[in-house]
Amino acid sequence: MITEGCGECHKAELDGYMASPHGQLAWHGENKAPRCVDCHNSHTITHVANSSSPVNKKNIVDTCKKCHKKANENFAQYHPHGTTRNFEKYPALWILGKGMGALVIVVLVFFYLHSVLWFWREKKERPVIYQHSESRSYPVRIKPKKKHSGIYYERFSWYWRVNHWMLALSLMFLVLTGMVVMYPNTSWAMTLVPLLGGSEILNVLHHWAGIIFLLAIFGHAAVVLYRILKSDNFDWFGPDSLLPRMKDWEDMKGQFRWYFGKGEQPRFDRWTYWEKFDYWAVYWGAFVIGTSGIMLWFAEDIGQYIPGWIFNLATIAHGLEAFLAVLTLFVVHFFNNHLRPAKFPLDTVMFTGVWDLEELKEERPEEYERLKASGELEKRLVKGPSKQ
Repeated sequence: MITEGCGECHKAELDGYMASPHGQLAWHGENKAPRCVDCHNSHTITHVANSSSPVNKKNIVDTCKKCHKKANENFAQYHPHGTTRNFEKYPALWILGKGMGALVIVVLVFFYLHSVLWFWREKKERPVIYQHSESRSYPVRIKPKKKHSGIYYERFSWYWRVNHWMLALSLMFLVLTGMVVMYPNTSWAMTLVPLLGGSEILNVLHHWAGIIFLLAIFGHAAVVLYRILKSDNFDWFGPDSLLPRMKDWEDMKGQFRWYFGKGEQPRFDRWTYWEKFDYWAVYWGAFVIGTSGIMLWFAEDIGQYIPGWIFNLATIAHGLEAFLAVLTLFVVHFFNNHLRPAKFPLDTVMFTGVWDLEELKEERPEEYERLKASGELEKRLVKGPSKQ
């Protein structure tokens, strides 16, 4: 209540405080998180230029040391009220905030449009039957039944599926525990925090989920790189590689032509251009979120060597990249793999690891023909999953 009272006259400072880890944790009842009076005093508040002010340059290190025992002049350069809305006062924060905001908008506009057009085209491709009533007949588009051969092709081995589960579950938990911190004064966040054990437990859970998230990603990378380097004939830009190649560009252009009825849908190989985007976006996200998250986790130690305002940048990058991840993974990724008409309500391949051979022919015709011609297809056929 005291903090909100201060904010009646110092609205910009309150906004910056609430966007910082100090304000977010304080809102959820973290006793160690500093409030206004902890840094500015209560009845003896003086201007920052006054040498007696606790936040004056001469005193700021000692003020920070009340909570951060290792604080030094570097660490004390942190902006407790830093905001992305004030270029004159916080130019680096403004540039990073606006730059990452632009990235979020560009990515979401492109891929949301991609999803909407795909949905529209798949619906339009459905065969039409006419249903009759007493007064008229009207066309209805029906979902064609998938062909089933009863022969199954192994697309993902069990260890890749376990890795995917580690990634998916840790990410979902990071989203749950992270978003309540990003939006601390919302009713749903204030309801969830006590259910999760309070702010301190929430912090520990978030950190452990982050460790599992990074282990899943970089453990995957280590295994893939080991296999590639062990192989004598791996084609870095071949059909089995997840590196972008010219065919991906041509496939993307062909897909948009198909959306607008200007051509046939491209014939895809093992990995499509949107799967490669998903794949590399995870590494980009892991680098930004992981690096900034580790910096914030060990801020007191790292702050011995770098200026404190870098932690302001880390907070912005961590939050905006997480926001982008949520809006792409839980909309675009889910649509591409589960929610588009041909897949709805669920593509089970990441649960079972297998596709029916007819599904392979339909989804990846180039891969099917390539494996069949080389004789590799027979080696990849497996027993189908049980109904359960």
